[in-house]
Amino acid sequence: WKNWLPHPSTLRKWYSVVDGKPGFTKESFRVIEERNKVKQVLCNIVIDEMAIRRQIIYKDGVFYGHINIGIDTQIMSDNLPEAKNALVFMAVSLNDHWKIPLGYFLIDSLSGEERANLLKICLEMLHDTGAKVYSLTFDGAPVNLSMCTSLGANFNYGNKDFQPWFINPVTSQKMFIFWDYCHMFKLVRNTLGDKKTLYVGGEKIEWAHILSLYEIQCSEGLRAATKITKKHINYNDNRMNVKLAVQTLSQSVSSALKFCNELNFPKFEATLPTANFCLIFNNIFDVLNCKNKFSRKEFGKPLCDETYDKLVQDVKIFEEYICNIRDSVGKPILQSQRKTGFLGLLICLKNVINLWDELIINKVSIDYLLPFKLSQDFLETYFSAIRARGGFNNNPNVVQFESAYKRLLIKHEISSSEGANCMADGIEILHISSKRTILKESVIDFDNIIGDVGDHDYIQTVWELSPYVDNVVSYIAGFIVSKILKRNICQFCRDQLLKNDGETPSLINIKNRGPLLVPSEDVINICRFTEKTIRENLYNIFKIKNIKQILIIKTYNKVTDTIFTSDDMIHHILSQDPFDNHRCQLIKLIIEIFINIRLYHEANIKSQKDQYIRNKYNKLILFKN
Repeated sequence: WKNWLPHPSTLRKWYSVVDGKPGFTKESFRVIEERNKVKQVLCNIVIDEMAIRRQIIYKDGVFYGHINIGIDTQIMSDNLPEAKNALVFMAVSLNDHWKIPLGYFLIDSLSGEERANLLKICLEMLHDTGAKVYSLTFDGAPVNLSMCTSLGANFNYGNKDFQPWFINPVTSQKMFIFWDYCHMFKLVRNTLGDKKTLYVGGEKIEWAHILSLYEIQCSEGLRAATKITKKHINYNDNRMNVKLAVQTLSQSVSSALKFCNELNFPKFEATLPTANFCLIFNNIFDVLNCKNKFSRKEFGKPLCDETYDKLVQDVKIFEEYICNIRDSVGKPILQSQRKTGFLGLLICLKNVINLWDELIINKVSIDYLLPFKLSQDFLETYFSAIRARGGFNNNPNVVQFESAYKRLLIKHEISSSEGANCMADGIEILHISSKRTILKESVIDFDNIIGDVGDHDYIQTVWELSPYVDNVVSYIAGFIVSKILKRNICQFCRDQLLKNDGETPSLINIKNRGPLLVPSEDVINICRFTEKTIRENLYNIFKIKNIKQILIIKTYNKVTDTIFTSDDMIHHILSQDPFDNHRCQLIKLIIEIFINIRLYHEANIKSQKDQYIRNKYNKLILFKN
């Protein structure tokens, strides 16, 4: 029976016939050809370089580590430079769910014309498979722009010859160019952070406003529903982190700036232009980052016949806004030395529409287009998977890169992490015991803890919440209501959680785009008292055992006589246990959820560092080969 299954060494011999050497991989094109027989293949080509370790290796009578562009007759000599990058071509399906590397080349440096020649060969081989290609994606490196200009593209915006596409030399059809929008977004953030001030229509857009927002969040102890931390402000140590750039120029930051402006804080009198800048670029990112055909975001819907007209209008608005941006000396940003990020986003927006028009003209069968599939993320994830193949060694040499390339070419699934190295694969760590003990934190032992409550009240400080904190607490209260409503509670208690009339808190009003719940005054008051209790005991949070239970008891004692005291509530709990009725349970639940949120926030603040260097130095080591 054992002989029915092949031995691992046999499998290795079978896989050894797969050609993983530099050059275009014939097996990849063969697979695409087979796919095309079942369904018309429509794909996007992605090109990027991965830094590898410079190292000459002698193996099986051959020296490895020099540049190699896949030519069999290549003559090895002492003058041949060492390879420091792997230039990889990848095909990403636009009408299906797959991606596949087409080949790689070991290079030291490669001119734009040489890259253009490789691209022509790639287009010819894809054409032979029957696949259709109308787009090309890369980052904004000058050598990549030179590659496209040598093929006929023109990136001089405002010039009558502006042409962010070139004619496919094989099919004579348009090839639309996409500068990876994630890279472009980082460049926009860097421009604002480095220049400090930009102008739109005479109005100032200032990095200082975002810095002031961070400072007020630190001084008040709560964030205004933003992700801004020290990492976002000191972005130079994490310049390559897309998430930080997107969270900085986001709708949440825009709303927070408007909120601080409404409260008339001293440094926020003229923040509306900066808030609008963040909102515009947040919407641009949503358009280009659409990856779900069922997305309900206003600007994050896939391109199809139903959304086409709206997207065309939105792109015109975005284009007009970007064209009006000027640097500190009044020069249009699209004519300055820092134009790459802004121009790249503009080209992506225009070419998404142009690509759809071209597909319709050529009668390509596609129901919708997800702009995310025109990004470089697929290749970045692939690079991450290659680095992860080496375990602790994330800096592969030529031989290790080839081995990882072959293994990933054979595997059906490539996984990676959000941070870069690898993604969680869903496999749990084996526990010592199969029986797990679940601790119910919601069950509080009042008898054992009640005596500790008064032991630590050495100093009683009466805290008054500022308008800023009061609004943030009200916003958190709305989140708590949404969590409780997902539980199985009676309809009467549900009604007590929601606001029926009256004025809506400012922050909720600004951030509400439809689905936000407005909590009742009783829920907000519970959260206010809980926040005051936390601030009274802030210095003891990390010192006292059972701090969560102590905070719950202290807050409960403060609010038990004043919250949910309407006649309807009293009538509702008449037949219930006087010490464990719906009213008591609801108050304790609200307090507990709020304290969980706040303690989690305090732990995050405690763990923040003045400087994050691991990621920075890791990248520096990799890029120095």
